[in-house]
Amino acid sequence: MLHLLPAAGLFTYLWFDFFSLGAAIKSDMMKRYSVYTETEISVIWVGGRSILVLTYMIASLIRLREYRERLKECYSDIEKISLSWLSFLIGAILIIWACALSGVFMGKSMSFDSDVLSSLNALYIVFLFLFANLMVLKSLRNPAVFSTNGAAFVPEKKRSNGKADRQYLDQLKRHLEENVPYLTPGLSREDLAQQLSMSPRTLSRIIHENYHQNFFDFINSNRIEAAKSKLVEAAGTGKTVLEILYEVGFNSKSVFNAAFKKHVGMTPTAFKKNLIR
Repeated sequence: MLHLLPAAGLFTYLWFDFFSLGAAIKSDMMKRYSVYTETEISVIWVGGRSILVLTYMIASLIRLREYRERLKECYSDIEKISLSWLSFLIGAILIIWACALSGVFMGKSMSFDSDVLSSLNALYIVFLFLFANLMVLKSLRNPAVFSTNGAAFVPEKKRSNGKADRQYLDQLKRHLEENVPYLTPGLSREDLAQQLSMSPRTLSRIIHENYHQNFFDFINSNRIEAAKSKLVEAAGTGKTVLEILYEVGFNSKSVFNAAFKKHVGMTPTAFKKNLIR
């Protein structure tokens, strides 16, 4: 309900200010765009609407960034659930919104063609319509993404004693060495926690406190070490980087390249070339 207050205030102002005018003035405002753009009601409407749109679009981008960071606490592969399409759509809406707003001011100062302004506004409305429909479609296809409990992303606060934590850590290290679970594509925190018979939030806490990484970076750093070993073994052979990235658990070449460069400081291709020299 709190998010409705700005819109409610704006529409309340418009209700009283617009409908308090005489019928002739209202009719003239509706018929002639040039008259409408010079009225106080136009300034309040355009300005208020623009502030609301800009605020919520920027807030949406910030929340999306936070969401992706939280995903890294639970998944080793977030490419398909990172909602990058939503960032693109919000960016497109912002561009159309900026064009429409610029057109309003150009229309006031340069007698800009009102048909062009109407087209920009219509395009803006179409993008908003697409935005709403895509949100509904995506939520129907992947409801888990939109219904995830935010608390599940957060590592638990320390509850156990030091001895128990050392046991958890030793268990994790032993499992990584003996069973190499990180080679499993799409490995999640839930999967690894089940293998270790501990809660997912306990696993996150152990990783944070001892490796200072989130689950995403922890698993992928182990995958990169495995990839380095395989690249060394494959030096001078016909084995490709693409084959190796799939062997160590990655599903995307772009994600593998980004992770490799982050942890090694160079691309896998450059690393392979250095081995051949």
